[in-house]
Amino acid sequence: MNDKKYFSAQGDAAGRLNADDAPFSIGQNEWVNRVNSRIGSTDKGFTGNDESIGGTIKKGAKNIFYTFMGAVTDTVNRNIIQFYKHNILATQDKIMVYSFDDDTDYTCVFAYQVTGGLNFSSDNPIHSLEVVGDVVYWTDNYNQPKKINYKAGIKLNHPSYDTDVLAYTDPIEPGVLHIIREPPFCSPSVQKITQPSILVNNVADFAGQFAWRYIFRDGEVSVLSPISVFLNYNRSFQTENTIRVVAVDITGTPVHINQDVQQVDFCVRYGNSGGFFVINSWNKNIAAQAAQIVNHNANIAALSYNFYNDKIGIALDQSYSVKPFDSVPLYSETLSVALSRLHLCNNTESFDSPVLSSLTYTLNSLTNTNDALVFKNGADRRIGIIFRDRFKRIIGNVFTNESMRVQIPDRTYSYGTYISTVTWNVIAGVTAPAEIPVDAYYYEIVMTKNLRTRFFVEARGGIQYAIKNAVTGEITYQPLYLSTAFGVALSLTELTAAGMGYQYDPSSGDIARICRASASGIVSLKVKAQDANYAIVDLYDFGAASGNFIFEIYTPYKEIGNDPFFTVGQTYAINNPTQSNRDYSATGIPLTGDTYLYTRSADNGDPYRAENMASTDKYWKEWLGNWGEVNIYLPSKQVTKPTADRWSNVLIEGTDTNGMSSFDALDEKILPMDLGAVRKLQLTSKVQEQGNVMLAIGEQGTASLYLGEVQVVGADRNAFLASSPNVIGTVNVLKGDFGTSMPTSVIEYRGSVWWVDINNGRVIQYASNGLFPISSFKMTRFWKNWCIKFLSLTSAEIEALGSRPFIYSAVDPSHDELLFSIPKLSAVPPKGYLPDYPSTIYPFDILDYQAKTIVYDLKESRWMGSYSFTPEGFSILQNELYSYNDGQLYLHNQYDRQCYFYDTQYTAKIMFTSNAGAGQPKVYNNITSESNLVPTFVYFYNDYPIQQSSDLVDFSFRNVEGNFVANILRNKLVPTAGGYTTDGLLTGQVMRNIAMLVMIEFSPTGSNVMQLKFVDIGLRESIGNTTIKV
Repeated sequence: MNDKKYFSAQGDAAGRLNADDAPFSIGQNEWVNRVNSRIGSTDKGFTGNDESIGGTIKKGAKNIFYTFMGAVTDTVNRNIIQFYKHNILATQDKIMVYSFDDDTDYTCVFAYQVTGGLNFSSDNPIHSLEVVGDVVYWTDNYNQPKKINYKAGIKLNHPSYDTDVLAYTDPIEPGVLHIIREPPFCSPSVQKITQPSILVNNVADFAGQFAWRYIFRDGEVSVLSPISVFLNYNRSFQTENTIRVVAVDITGTPVHINQDVQQVDFCVRYGNSGGFFVINSWNKNIAAQAAQIVNHNANIAALSYNFYNDKIGIALDQSYSVKPFDSVPLYSETLSVALSRLHLCNNTESFDSPVLSSLTYTLNSLTNTNDALVFKNGADRRIGIIFRDRFKRIIGNVFTNESMRVQIPDRTYSYGTYISTVTWNVIAGVTAPAEIPVDAYYYEIVMTKNLRTRFFVEARGGIQYAIKNAVTGEITYQPLYLSTAFGVALSLTELTAAGMGYQYDPSSGDIARICRASASGIVSLKVKAQDANYAIVDLYDFGAASGNFIFEIYTPYKEIGNDPFFTVGQTYAINNPTQSNRDYSATGIPLTGDTYLYTRSADNGDPYRAENMASTDKYWKEWLGNWGEVNIYLPSKQVTKPTADRWSNVLIEGTDTNGMSSFDALDEKILPMDLGAVRKLQLTSKVQEQGNVMLAIGEQGTASLYLGEVQVVGADRNAFLASSPNVIGTVNVLKGDFGTSMPTSVIEYRGSVWWVDINNGRVIQYASNGLFPISSFKMTRFWKNWCIKFLSLTSAEIEALGSRPFIYSAVDPSHDELLFSIPKLSAVPPKGYLPDYPSTIYPFDILDYQAKTIVYDLKESRWMGSYSFTPEGFSILQNELYSYNDGQLYLHNQYDRQCYFYDTQYTAKIMFTSNAGAGQPKVYNNITSESNLVPTFVYFYNDYPIQQSSDLVDFSFRNVEGNFVANILRNKLVPTAGGYTTDGLLTGQVMRNIAMLVMIEFSPTGSNVMQLKFVDIGLRESIGNTTIKV
């Protein structure tokens, strides 16, 4: 008999790796292990051969003493951007770029060139990277999400590099490499001045606030700076006709503009709300303006602009104008770019709220000033403090409590003494670090508006008692009190004389606060009617209607329980931010009021003091003030949202609109918790019938996210896609409960996605029909046991074995092979070593817990075996496979380097069973290899019912008509009292078994490729043994 193995067979007899079945039941053309060879379409384009694989060649320079962390390919510019972590023999992390066109490595950036370094962590491989234009986005869940214009980095280190991109400057400043863009940390300084040359004063009727912002080199736009102090309408005695806007902090020092800023915009808004308008810009593309920015940063002349209120600026979107900060997470596990938006998932957000504060306040009084800006008498306000990180994100929230309630005393009739300012204080020094959050860079004082009223008018006038006819309703007035009178009538003559007035609204619940020269205290009465020039309030006995009265009519404000706090126009830097000795830079600063105190003349010419909401009676209905950004007192804690997906605004290619750093607070989707923590976002390619699908692969499950589309089920129960205005439309949790805790194992190719599900011990494929465990194709036992072993070890234990504790994946597009590089999990293989070759690992089981790269044939849906290279990661460029080992980039599939990987020569071998004649014991006589190379080693092995081994070497074979033929020698394992000896090749027993294990090994080198067509085992029935019926 003969047992002919044609491993390249197709159809029902197709060859494949079978790591599940017992040797006697292995299929005719199946094998139990294979190393460094492939079948099908090979490097030379042959089919029907088993062929050794091409090796690797070094590309670029070796990064000595570095660990590869991750890479991403710029397919347009044909570059690979690589991230490296230094080890103990190097000092600096770095980013490198390999150019396919130049076949050259370029240094993008060293850690020492970045303020704060790169801070890569060997425990956090960078598995989520995207290239958009010249910008690389990445996240590692250890640092904040980052970005870099890699060409700007190359230009920094290689000035002759051919690019139009402006080089970074050394050092690269804080914030430049963050996805979130750093806005100006403080508001611009604003001051009203008078310029005699300005003949038309448009500033007199201006009331508003200012801010500024940055536009960056890659088109991103920062949020607005904090909002300036409020400038009100000119008062009657003011002549200022210009507002000087300057980009300086509270000390008058120009605010540093970082190198990544391309344009600076000054902005204005009218009043305390509404959108901002850009009123002036400085762009580095214009030489004169670029020079002004340089002078600004050199403290020669701060950027400044004279605002005349004589033109309409460029309107900014209302939602942008009120956006306090970009809601970019602090940390993210994974990211992806889909439909021109950046998605971040499994996010850590917010900060713990401060729990301690030394903030106090004092009320400051002035006496007998004719006109003043004051705090409204009788006002009730709250004061607090907020902290911000360097990107303007609020840390926790407003710190306040009931002791920080600012209550302003009621006025007297003469109002000789009033509250002009409120001074806030914090305790700087040794106790400050306990109350300043470690992430804080800046702090601001915030206040609520008046919690008693949002509208009032105040004047002096006489009173009458209103008598109402019960029949006609007619109201008459008299100076004497009657207990049956309808009410007290307050004369509005002074209000109307000043150009103001009052209109009674029964639903408003207005109240009049009345004080008089002849008595102390204030009487509060509800307004109940209005008649002619009188406001009528509830009846009260003031005696005879004579003497002077000052009244205020106000609309009560109903507290909502969590009234907003507003910034008041100044931002203060933390000294030594993030350090253990961090401290306040300022304290004891007075806050100005929001109410104007006038000295008015009554009908009789006798002056009196009255408060007014506006700086001029012309705008008496407007109550404007130092009210900047809105903040809510809502204590919070830092939180990790394991299934939260946040997305950016849109990048519009070919324009200056790049929204990939702009994240709005409500742009978030909480995915089903059934997924577990999402470890990887993976976009699948656009296929019309499948839609735009992004996978969210969690630790316990996977969901398909339809982007801008929803699945609609028709009457025939068939689903179709319809467009949706939502960024994420339908979310489908896929059947199977398959996920991954190994995001480095996820790989996409032509719309399909694969990964290793460590927890379930499976390898999963996503395709249009859902999820399927391809490990079930005769690799169930391997992956189940391998994953169990992996989970039993710590990362440190795996690293002690010489491997990194990760699985790296790729698809070799030249051969449609799916590759999983796995680490070493045991120093001792589970089945030990060959009895006669004690340094050779038992080769007839692919499950040996050694480092290797497992191979799956995508065209034939079969597992192939393994390759001897074990990289630290892969890249694909120009349909070529690259990998990384010990800091060196290698190009694969080099035909003239057969089985030569990472400077080491390997062999090609295939392990199979000879089991022809099912269940029939056989004697194995000879072996024929139809191949171009003579086998260099063939090993035969039985372990049941007795242990046997035999082997052949190259000179054992003779060439017979182009085939290499050899007789199988006898069992070399001779039992003795002291164990086995290995001298029975010629005298021992014949090799006999139902199914014999065979390893055939070749030694291809250079371009001397191994090509094997078939292996034929000559055998005969073992006489005297009964055939086992199966």
